[in-house]
Amino acid sequence: MNARPASLALILVLAFPAAEPGWSEKPDRPLNAPGFWEKSGVRPARQMPPILAPQAFDWIMDPAQGAFTGLGPDGNRTLVVDRTPPEELFAILGRVPRLPDKAPETPTFGYVSSRPGDTTVLLARLDDCPTNGCDRLFRVELRADALGLSLADHLHPTPGLGRDAATASGLRLGMTRKEVRAILGEPRREDSHAMFYEADSKRWLTEAEQEDRAFSPGEDIVLVARTIEVAFREERAISIAVQHRLFWVNSDATKNRRRSPA
Repeated sequence: MNARPASLALILVLAFPAAEPGWSEKPDRPLNAPGFWEKSGVRPARQMPPILAPQAFDWIMDPAQGAFTGLGPDGNRTLVVDRTPPEELFAILGRVPRLPDKAPETPTFGYVSSRPGDTTVLLARLDDCPTNGCDRLFRVELRADALGLSLADHLHPTPGLGRDAATASGLRLGMTRKEVRAILGEPRREDSHAMFYEADSKRWLTEAEQEDRAFSPGEDIVLVARTIEVAFREERAISIAVQHRLFWVNSDATKNRRRSPA
């Protein structure tokens, strides 16, 4: 579990007070640079304190935040954003038709627990592309129930999902805001309904990574973007959504497009 030590949290609070009005708290690390307060309104971006930026970034980008554990009939399987392919998702929760939403290029599959008295829901969204490697899970949303979900009637029952599901970092349904902060730190923004976290990083995609994702070889910079949203009802977490995607950011991106099927 990746909770921050209490002493470190106190040091950060004392050394780096909350950003002044007009500044957001989004950790944004350009290539070979520390971190910046995101531009807001007419204000330019401002460099974050050198201690705060990497820690804020690393808490959000920690691989454990994107690994959903406790899945499968025996509770010993895991889904990982930006890693799990469709066949593994289906092996864990069952092969089902995609939800009838309006995003054909990113199909979503919806599940609801078939265990007695358990209303847990899981929505999984994948990139749809013609070759193995790039068709992988990029968003997972774990919900306490289907209340307010427009496609609730299209969810598919599965014995591989239950209320014990959680992230490897320890995020789970039913948590308080204080418990979420202990794992993720201060949110970029927060309202009466949810806590929002974001982190971006620009870096080179290595040749091995390009091959793993079925991209054509080339030296290009990608933007690695992760968002985490925790929604609440009566001050308890009712939804945990993690999204992790890569975007090309340089002018030669076209040479690194997904490979066409042979």
